[in-house]
Amino acid sequence: MPKQKIKQKPLQLNYTEASEKHLAVHNDWRTRIRLVAGSVASGKTLLASYEILSHLLENPDYIGKTALVVSQNVGNAKKQIWEQCMLKILTNFDKKGNNIGFVEGRDYTVNLKDPMQVKFKNGSTIHFASYEQEDALAGWSVSLLMVDELARLKKPEIFDLLASRVRGESQYGFIICTMNPESFGNWCYQKWFKYINAGEILPGVSATTLNIYDNRKNLGEQWIKEFEESYAKDPQGFRRYALGEWLNRDGLVINQFDQERHVYKTTSFNPVDKTCPVMAGLDFGGAFGKGDQTACLWVAKKQHLDSTNHYYIFRQHFENDLTITKRAEKLLNPFSYGNARKPEKFISDHASEVFALYKQEGLQIQKAQKGKGSIEAGIDLLNSLFYQDRLHVYEGCKDVIRELLTWSYKQTGNNAPEDKNNHTIDALRYVMTEFEGKGGLTFFTPDYVLPPPTNKIDPKAIFIGFDEYGQPEYIPPCF
Repeated sequence: MPKQKIKQKPLQLNYTEASEKHLAVHNDWRTRIRLVAGSVASGKTLLASYEILSHLLENPDYIGKTALVVSQNVGNAKKQIWEQCMLKILTNFDKKGNNIGFVEGRDYTVNLKDPMQVKFKNGSTIHFASYEQEDALAGWSVSLLMVDELARLKKPEIFDLLASRVRGESQYGFIICTMNPESFGNWCYQKWFKYINAGEILPGVSATTLNIYDNRKNLGEQWIKEFEESYAKDPQGFRRYALGEWLNRDGLVINQFDQERHVYKTTSFNPVDKTCPVMAGLDFGGAFGKGDQTACLWVAKKQHLDSTNHYYIFRQHFENDLTITKRAEKLLNPFSYGNARKPEKFISDHASEVFALYKQEGLQIQKAQKGKGSIEAGIDLLNSLFYQDRLHVYEGCKDVIRELLTWSYKQTGNNAPEDKNNHTIDALRYVMTEFEGKGGLTFFTPDYVLPPPTNKIDPKAIFIGFDEYGQPEYIPPCF
């Protein structure tokens, strides 16, 4: 008697970590574009990955079709989307330890070459691409599209291009996008969430916002408790990073700096090497051995594969109570640069006497570009670079990070920037204006003028000129 062929049980995806809110997105078939905004660790990328896989492997309308997964770069697609999310969903065991999931080689093959591709036994295919490589996005024709971290996409027309490449038998459920909520000026907020959050209905579009509590099943109570404690003194940061809210940082001058995105660790990624040009920004402060802080920042310029220039703040000097000679020794110490070049020049404040003294100590020092409206232009430049994700801060530059998170506008009067918590940022303005070039900035007449100084001026103080606000500037009578 011939052996009876045993029918293989259908393979099952592993999505046991889904909450009711995650499953509600999965069960929503009303719209063509599904937007999933979420805080850090909210499970949004895992959800979007499950949507792609469940369509291609379980939905008869999409079996044998092609999906395109687009991320900021191919490395992110491989590590965070494929390895940390999709592989996790494909790997599944029952309570007895039997493998009921998908196995590489048997059920799918992976090609890690650029462009990365995963091909399943049922004919379905996933291609991975980077939205930084704009030229490579035009030729696709797919049935499903996933765009990860959509809010970081700086050219909204690229999304329109991608959406136009999606084809299918049905008008629903084709596109799913994830994003971390950013400021109200972000194009995703202006295009969709501005109206959806106000209760308006956008044809063909649905939106969901996830937070850490929606992913409690996966994160655990201890993780959530520690996360809450880490933002105990930063309620706005908690609203953005834990609750996933769109908001501007109230009153902050550098309001496009995002600590989660713009701070890097050299333990996992060290972009600064001997090929990178380096300059330093120098704000004099207490250059005479007393008083205010003196700040110096070292910035390296590195060209990325898409030919854009990125800048890395990799070292800081921030202290007072040093003579100019002692300070110059620290700034010129060759052992403090690590794997980076020495700075080609120091771009400094304008105090003429101090400038000359530093020059005598051997610093290749150059006065910063200043003029009417230069502070506002420098602020615009820094915000623009952070918005474009082209300016990065090493985690060890604690004072830089602190001032970026605290330099604020005055709450009364003319609403000018406060003259505190800004020493490292002044140094950063000087060096970044030099890097980007004065021609790339628009200098304009400021909307405000600082009132005359109210403190009495030492009659022996030396007048050295006018500052950016047109106010007289002095240095102490002795060094």
